Amino acid sequence: MSQFGWLAGSWHAEDGTTYLEETWSPPEGDSMIGMFRAVKDGTAGFYELMAIEREGDGIVLRMLHFGPQFTPHEGDGRPMKYALVETAGAQQATFETSSEDRVRRIVYRLQQDRTLHIDLLNQEGTPVEQFTLVR
Repeated sequence: MSQFGWLAGSWHAEDGTTYLEETWSPPEGDSMIGMFRAVKDGTAGFYELMAIEREGDGIVLRMLHFGPQFTPHEGDGRPMKYALVETAGAQQATFETSSEDRVRRIVYRLQQDRTLHIDLLNQEGTPVEQFTLVR
C-alpha cells in the first residue's frame, strides 16, 4: 500500500459558495481510508467514505455515498467497488468498475506534490465530473 502514500493528507477546493474536502489516511498494513464531503452555502449535502484495500492479488477502491443525516445515497447501501487497473509511479492511480455505473473509471493524479486531480469518467472515457484539490 505504500505506493499510495502520495495520496495521504487533506485536500480541498473552494469557489465562493462551495467547499470540497477529501482526506486520506497514510497507508497502514493492507489499507488506507478516506472521506470526501461537499458543503454548499454552509450546508453539507454529500459525504463519501472510501477505502483502498488489498484484495487477493489486486487492489480495490470501495466507496459509499451519503446525503444529509448520513442517509445512504445509493439504493441498496452496498459499497461501489473499483479495481486498480493502472498506476504511473507515485503520481497516478486509475480504478475501474465492471458494473454499469455512471462512473466507470476514477483517476487520481498528483501534480507537483500539492495539487490532486480527480477525474470521474464514463464508459466512453468522457469526464462525468472533475475535481482539482490542493493541500
